Amino acid sequence: MEEVIVKEKNHFNVLSNFWIKILAIIFMTIDHIGIGLSTLSYAENSPLAITINIFRIIGRLAFPLFAFLLVEGLRHTHSTKNYLLRLAFMAILIFFSYLIIYHAFGLTISGGNIFFDLLLAAISIILIEKKKTISLLAILPFLYALFCTIVNALEFSQVINWTNIFLPYFRMQYDIFGYLLILGFFYAYKLIPYIFNNDKFKDFSFEAYKTTNSYRLFANAMMITVLIILNLIWYFISVHVPGLQYIAGGLGMESWSIFSAIIILLYNGKRGYNAKWFVYSAYAYYPVHIIIIGLIFYVIL
Repeated sequence: MEEVIVKEKNHFNVLSNFWIKILAIIFMTIDHIGIGLSTLSYAENSPLAITINIFRIIGRLAFPLFAFLLVEGLRHTHSTKNYLLRLAFMAILIFFSYLIIYHAFGLTISGGNIFFDLLLAAISIILIEKKKTISLLAILPFLYALFCTIVNALEFSQVINWTNIFLPYFRMQYDIFGYLLILGFFYAYKLIPYIFNNDKFKDFSFEAYKTTNSYRLFANAMMITVLIILNLIWYFISVHVPGLQYIAGGLGMESWSIFSAIIILLYNGKRGYNAKWFVYSAYAYYPVHIIIIGLIFYVIL
């Protein structure tokens, strides 16, 4: 007879989807303020330079959390079509926000459109999961991520300058790194049942095991493993391949994203507060805060 695992009281995992989203938004805002500060004149090793570096390092925690939230959203959404439409709408909205900053304010934009990263990775996952001929189309978002990576690497190496041809707001922000991180998070979940298929679990059902705190910790550990492995691989590649340092940043700045593992470890698998006003406000916050920060530094400059 199958043994039923009783739900355990969760003492360790304290962060719901809501709180991880709040933290991701805070880290992102700090990062964008750091980008704004970098447009000011400052001397090397000055207090402003140190502040900018600290803000950018804190900002590195944001993307892995957004990638993690995207995967959670894809796994639990009732309509992948509506989910993709929301991401597409946001990608277009951010595009026009950057358009205003770039052309109206005349400010240089660092990076690309993060919602292109989220949207294209989500499209790839949905296509792959169909397990039909149409799944082959998943190669197209991958090729676009690869193309963005190559262009940015060549520009960083000063081999080409496509800034006026392939404008920043057309590009993915984290390129192949962000794309692979999202797919890695999603398929780490897929691996769990196969790892679970072990003799020591032979008396348990997997569905019953999923109700336990042990499963949540194990799933979080899988996400963290993907984050650490991909960061290490990218860091060592960026050190040895000319041009790829652009995403690693100064002193491997992107590698600071590994510390977002602490937040992922504390995830409890629950949605938390999810009122409609908050959902829409969270989406609206991204373009609004970008325009406000851009306007502030436009006035300062």
